[in-house]
Amino acid sequence: MKFKIRFYAFFAFLTNKRKHLWLSFYPKINDKIWLVIFKLFFSKNMIIALKENKSKTKVRTDIFLFRNPKNAEKFKQAQKLSWKGNEDEKNRLYGEALDYPDFAILDFSELLKERKKDNGGKTKVGDRLSFSCFKYGYEGFVFKPENLSKILDWSKEQKIPQKNIEIEIFNHRIKKWQSLSKNEIKELLESKNPLKTSEKIAKNRE
Repeated sequence: MKFKIRFYAFFAFLTNKRKHLWLSFYPKINDKIWLVIFKLFFSKNMIIALKENKSKTKVRTDIFLFRNPKNAEKFKQAQKLSWKGNEDEKNRLYGEALDYPDFAILDFSELLKERKKDNGGKTKVGDRLSFSCFKYGYEGFVFKPENLSKILDWSKEQKIPQKNIEIEIFNHRIKKWQSLSKNEIKELLESKNPLKTSEKIAKNRE
């Protein structure tokens, strides 16, 4: 599955469906070989970010390529900022660099604050959905359930075929994202309280 996601992301970048490329490589032989290949061919324009766990052991290496120099500059600005005291600004710069919609960038920051304030750092059931479209290089970014119609409108503006998108909800029992059915999406769009409806859908899956 990881290879398939990488292939689609790379193809979307090559065919100009996406203005940036984001690939993740893990510390295993196959990934190390691919990482060397990408560094060899794209080193001049590549931005590298290392992901570590709490014990400072390297978990993965992320590489980013941007067609627009302004996006690359925003990403570099975000990298330079410390998370302490700059969380909103870092999230905004990262989101803008990766061409996420403004409301989704704001949703992510607000969800992060709510999680820390109200739930001891844990994700609340049904408080977020995720948008993915592998064929267009979107591996998944979160947004609030009440913004589902905005996400669908935004994806149409980006000329992303609706048959290729996935709207997912997090299943806390198995710790995985799962695709919403057409009926569940319709229920959320017609709901007067999308957050409550999303919570109900999430709980029904556990």
